[in-house]
Amino acid sequence: QVPIIPYLNDWCLGGFSTFWHASGGFSMWNEFKKSENFGRSFQKIKKVASITSPSMGRTNHWKFVNNAICGSPRVFANRLANPNATWKLWRTTWALYLQRFAHFFTRDFFCSKAVSVLMQENTDNPYMLGFRESLEVIFQQYRQSKRGSIPEKTSLEYIFDADKGLYDADRVNNLFWFIGITREEVATKPRKTTTDEGEEKKAEEKPKTILTNKQEFKGPTALLTKVQAMLKEGKNQMEIFKVCRTEKLGGNKEIFDAIRFARSITA
Repeated sequence: QVPIIPYLNDWCLGGFSTFWHASGGFSMWNEFKKSENFGRSFQKIKKVASITSPSMGRTNHWKFVNNAICGSPRVFANRLANPNATWKLWRTTWALYLQRFAHFFTRDFFCSKAVSVLMQENTDNPYMLGFRESLEVIFQQYRQSKRGSIPEKTSLEYIFDADKGLYDADRVNNLFWFIGITREEVATKPRKTTTDEGEEKKAEEKPKTILTNKQEFKGPTALLTKVQAMLKEGKNQMEIFKVCRTEKLGGNKEIFDAIRFARSITA
């Protein structure tokens, strides 16, 4: 429940800003919808403040664009749901604003913005204190419900994409969905774990296999290349062995295998 309970019969006489409706050579909405401008007054949005005028600030009391009367929250909601043709222009006028307002509750925008603010645990706002601890509890229960399919062990590891330096909106959404904030769970892509990176590194370091029409050499490429070059120079086996050991190109068996292989493919 929100801190302030809405009063459905409140006939507030305040007018409404028409900024979102403004268009033409410059679209104010393109500035208002940016994440970095969320929560800021229009005077603090440079591109918007530079072109606004007093006449654009408010409409007449109870009026909106096309003289649409707002009325109380109860009247407003009933007219939105009224299919009568009498209110068609009124509904069409408000549709633009409702669509744009809904933008701030899309998964990518809402989840990313909400978690980035809440994770700061601003001491000036008591509602934020303890969020990280609470999120950890939610994550552990969510992880347990997935029966081992989530490799990350903490909530921060799960929601934060270290490669991009951003919170993963889909993963945040799933934790919010788990406690009933968002509508549905979405599929997420697995990320590379430390184990995966270690396995990739081992694979890169693994000696390459050189194929020929006769057989294959399973050993370091640099070792075989060196042996082949020294054989062309007329070096004997002991000389080749000594150089390869000095340059740490392989172990005893690998060096002898490389020599035998190099001789077999040149025979």
